[in-house]
Amino acid sequence: GAPGGYLAYMARKFGYNISAMDYSRTGCQKTFQNFQILGIPVTIYKLDILNDDISHVPQFDIVYSLGLIEHFFDPLPIIEKHISLIKPNGLMLFGLPCFLGLNKLFLKILKPHYLSWHNLCTMDISKWKLFEEKFGLVTLFKGYVGSWEPRIYMGIHNCFLDKIKN
Repeated sequence: GAPGGYLAYMARKFGYNISAMDYSRTGCQKTFQNFQILGIPVTIYKLDILNDDISHVPQFDIVYSLGLIEHFFDPLPIIEKHISLIKPNGLMLFGLPCFLGLNKLFLKILKPHYLSWHNLCTMDISKWKLFEEKFGLVTLFKGYVGSWEPRIYMGIHNCFLDKIKN
């Protein structure tokens, strides 16, 4: 959920009621503060989607997950948890970086530690058929978006990554 930039966009652009889930107290606080500043109502759940009981969390028309599943050796349990939060006929949107190709080459040289914290198999969309079939998902779109992002080689993620390591 944190810091909520895409959620704020969805609220403003489409008028959606927004909810966020994050396991970090700081992440939840910052998200709440951001939405207060923006004047957008938000419901925030401080939960670890894999380890906490999420049965009290309502189901949603759209569940959007950005930059999470690629951190798991076995992404199926985290994907299944996300799917459990979708209403019947709802949408699941996964977004994750693509550290394949040119990005992989540069990361191996410039930030090998950063590369090692990611499951590159999740970034190969040809392998997504496994969970699409397992969970009976209907794919509306599957593809790579964006372009080469040289900023991933910079130190912008250090604060986040230091927290993960500790």
